[in-house]
Amino acid sequence: MSKSALPAGLCILLLTACSEPLPQDKRHYAGTWQNDDSSTIFEISPSGQLHYIKLEMRSKKSITGKIQSFHHNIIQIGFWPFSSEFKVSAAPHLSSSGIWSMTVDGEYLINRQP
Repeated sequence: MSKSALPAGLCILLLTACSEPLPQDKRHYAGTWQNDDSSTIFEISPSGQLHYIKLEMRSKKSITGKIQSFHHNIIQIGFWPFSSEFKVSAAPHLSSSGIWSMTVDGEYLINRQP
């Protein structure tokens, strides 16, 4: 590891360790959310950790980090320049058939472990 990467890595570790658990009004976001074919997995823990996996034909995108904020319909994880945002167009809700779902970045997701 280079000398410049070490301080940057330590800074990221310290900053991500400082985030809070999910706010009380966002506890319903916790769970493992997946699309129909499980090619998208959006997992949020009660401690505020977010893990996102998107599988495509020949690629895999994976993002993991502490949730830093819920701002309107945006979930932000990490800190600049190592941050990501997810747009929630439909917040978690219970359907009349008893299924929890939400829409993130245009993907309809179901909570497989309510």
